[in-house]
Amino acid sequence: MGGLAQGIGEALMEHLIYDNNDQLLIGSFMDYAIPRASDIPPLIIAKMSDPTPYNTLGARGVGESGAIGIPVAIMNAAVDAFCSLGKKELQMPITSQTFWKLL
Repeated sequence: MGGLAQGIGEALMEHLIYDNNDQLLIGSFMDYAIPRASDIPPLIIAKMSDPTPYNTLGARGVGESGAIGIPVAIMNAAVDAFCSLGKKELQMPITSQTFWKLL
């Protein structure tokens, strides 16, 4: 669930803003768009078990793998949606402002 939230934030919300002198204008999390619980769609978690034979627990390392595929999937969906308008390259984040400008 955390990986999903992180991926959604990266693809749709999180953006660093700089002024003309390259001064970062985001001073705290109050100024930085991070996803809240209300920003995350309902999630169904399916369990798949494939233990590794290389340790006694059968555990595999996953790190942040949950956050890797989500931004790519969102960006591919956005490119698919806007390619009919001639937009084939988009930059993250795809904010709501970006969507309106493209439309």
